Amino acid sequence: MSRKKKIAPAVKNNYALFITLFITFLFAIKFSNYLGSDFNFKTSNKIQPIKLAFEKPIFYSINFPVFYLDQNYDKQIELEKELRLKTKEKTSKYNQKKRQEWTFYNNKWFGFSLRYPNHWLKPQKKAPTQGQSFEALYQFRKPINDNNSRLIGYDILIYRQNSKISDLMDTQEIQKKNFESKIKICEDFLSLNDSWSTTYPRFLIEVEQEDPCYEKTHFVSYQKNKHIYNIIPVTADNEVLTKETEINEYALLTSNINLTQIIRPKPKPKAPIPHGAKKVNGKYVCAKKNDKPSVSSQNKKGHMDMQCCLDPDETPNPWCTY
Repeated sequence: MSRKKKIAPAVKNNYALFITLFITFLFAIKFSNYLGSDFNFKTSNKIQPIKLAFEKPIFYSINFPVFYLDQNYDKQIELEKELRLKTKEKTSKYNQKKRQEWTFYNNKWFGFSLRYPNHWLKPQKKAPTQGQSFEALYQFRKPINDNNSRLIGYDILIYRQNSKISDLMDTQEIQKKNFESKIKICEDFLSLNDSWSTTYPRFLIEVEQEDPCYEKTHFVSYQKNKHIYNIIPVTADNEVLTKETEINEYALLTSNINLTQIIRPKPKPKAPIPHGAKKVNGKYVCAKKNDKPSVSSQNKKGHMDMQCCLDPDETPNPWCTY
């Protein structure tokens, strides 16, 4: 059973104006030919009033619909733009409010924080295996029963910038195709992608299947704290995102990722805590006001200082502040 395609009222009005304009135009051509035909002096006085009577109506009948149609089209474009902006703003506010209700995750060791949906599984950390160059990998996944789309989560791969990995091009998420001839465009890969900076560089990497140099991929990457953070979408079939709905979902999930300062607590010393020292502002210091360092006659040479009053034959205690 075939369905008739519905036509919007504004479109119907445009169709009617177009038809009116077309008919008027044909009439104007026909009448102008008549007025412009040869005539003698006897009939000229009779035709002149007719010509004057029809010139202006014909002019306005042709130009007014064109003017009205143009104005109507401009108004329609403006209304559509305004509607798109309002919809985008409304969606953005809704998504922002929705994200605020998600579970907060803060990683001080690698300096990033984010929010993920409440029903998702807890993030899992994976260590690199042999041949993998990233420093750490964090997995964010939907539960198994959540199969509304191919997108099942995303991975955050963190690389430390060093002599082997100097920039994004050195990470394993950007793979060159196997080809014999060197193509110059490969060297300018990043310039082909949209990149923008807030307080730190952020890159949107989009490589199509037809790209002559690199394998197809789609992900977002950040750079801060001498680290590279690649946010990789994960699908059920391990394929790259292609559908607009999937890309929008991925963008929504990753838009709240923030890079923060790396805070790594110092490891506690393995040495025994000094028992004869005093603690000032959280630090162990010598309790003697006028300490005179000397060689001990009771302990062996090289023994650990347990009073934070270091003698020449003692080993410094890492708990002490000298």
